[in-house]
Amino acid sequence: MLLGLKTWFAHGDRLGRVGACVAAAALTHSCSIVNKGIAQGDGEEWRLAANFFGLTARYLSLLFADAFRTRGPLQLASLLFAAGSVFFAAKMFRGPPPQDAMEYGY
Repeated sequence: MLLGLKTWFAHGDRLGRVGACVAAAALTHSCSIVNKGIAQGDGEEWRLAANFFGLTARYLSLLFADAFRTRGPLQLASLLFAAGSVFFAAKMFRGPPPQDAMEYGY
């Protein structure tokens, strides 16, 4: 992904789109390989999820359960910061771009 972004910033939109697509292709192919491994499990009896999204959901449920069970202040603060970042990202994508971003081609 960094290679695609660097190409975009260094050479502009036309070549940047090529670099971004190559980086996205490599990322999705890697995720596909990981997804197949998750679906197979350990080959014997352990299988935590059917795919990557199921494994992510299981991880998040264990993370929340542990944070609320132990009530560690740093764990709870990290969950609040993560929720805040999701909120601000959704707010940014929903609304119109800020006025000062127009001069930068946002």
